[in-house]
Amino acid sequence: MRSLCRAATEVIENRWRRAAALAFLLAMYVAPVAANGPEFVVIDTSVTPSSVTVGDRAELRAVIRSTVPDSVRLPSEHPSGQWIEIRSMRMIERGEDREVRIVFSPFRTGTLTLPDFDLGAGTLSGARVRVDSVLPDDGSGTLEPVEPPAFMPGFQIMAFVAFVVLIAAPFLLYRLAVVVSARSRLLAARYRANRPYRRIVRSIRELRTLFDDMDAKGFYIRLVDELRAYLTERVHADFLVATVNELPLLLAERIGSDAQRQRLHDLFQRADLVKFASRRSDTEQRLRDLETVVDLIAYVENRKSRRVIRRTSRPIRRLTRREAA
Repeated sequence: MRSLCRAATEVIENRWRRAAALAFLLAMYVAPVAANGPEFVVIDTSVTPSSVTVGDRAELRAVIRSTVPDSVRLPSEHPSGQWIEIRSMRMIERGEDREVRIVFSPFRTGTLTLPDFDLGAGTLSGARVRVDSVLPDDGSGTLEPVEPPAFMPGFQIMAFVAFVVLIAAPFLLYRLAVVVSARSRLLAARYRANRPYRRIVRSIRELRTLFDDMDAKGFYIRLVDELRAYLTERVHADFLVATVNELPLLLAERIGSDAQRQRLHDLFQRADLVKFASRRSDTEQRLRDLETVVDLIAYVENRKSRRVIRRTSRPIRRLTRREAA
């Protein structure tokens, strides 16, 4: 009986020895594998700012310690979470530790759990944030209706001005076209009306230029012809075919000054005597007759427009007197 008990005891002890040896062998093989894997420990987590409301931006900061620091890396894509939007992620090296900063925005009140973040050596999970509402807790607050889009300062004024310009532009362009057209017609009419004046002024200047090279007959032929053409167009009487005896009647109807009429009648008579009777005329007399024509032009143009006389006839008179001197 004792031998049987001893034999059973030895069998049990052998089994325990085999089990211990097997466990020792397994430990020898498993221990190196566990030692080769990096150790991943989350030392500290915090959310900044401490008070987070719906739609605000907050930042989760987690300090990670690993036996292999380079094995801690950020995921290539931002994980998606329920009622949480991940905006950015970055990692800061602090010696052997790594600080991961995750910027996010919550969109629901209450306690929200951030999604899991695969950091290579381990997973950051279980981070929570408390999201408060901007409304007071006593229930007295009410949601305000959605405001319409705000316009830039002065937008309404600019819109009104643009509207007025668009509406008034055709009318303004039409009025501008009418004014420009009327002004153009007026300037053209003035130009045509002053054509006789410009022509006789040009002729008088040519006579002064050619004065020393012309005889008395040629001088009076040119002077009287230009004067007759000017009076015909300017005072609307047929001076081109009127004789010396008919001139007083035409002059009385068109020239109001007795002195001007007398001087002009004497000029026509003297010109006929020089042309047809070979009467002599000295230089001084021709200069006086030229001055008579200039004064007559000034008188006629003064009746039309005093501004024209001041601008055009006076320089001619000064030129004639200076050259005569």
